[in-house]
Amino acid sequence: MTMTANETADLTAQLSSTALTELVVSVYRETLGVADLDEQSDFYEWGGDSLTAFRITARLEEALGAEIPVALVFAYPSPADLADVVHADFVQA
Repeated sequence: MTMTANETADLTAQLSSTALTELVVSVYRETLGVADLDEQSDFYEWGGDSLTAFRITARLEEALGAEIPVALVFAYPSPADLADVVHADFVQA
């Protein structure tokens, strides 16, 4: 099921910054296979590569219904930083 832009905005707007950070941490943990990863953990230090970055953005896109550029994972490698950017771009926009 594809969501409209308005439905995506409504869903994303309901997410608090904290909830979004928790979602991103969860996606990083599952994708990187590291259970003790936290919001300040670094994507690169935990073995992240380009394929992993694509998997992370695909999972976030599925959860949020919004396109997340893979370049954001490289530019903002911690879950907290990535969540802040996604929140600013998709929630507060």
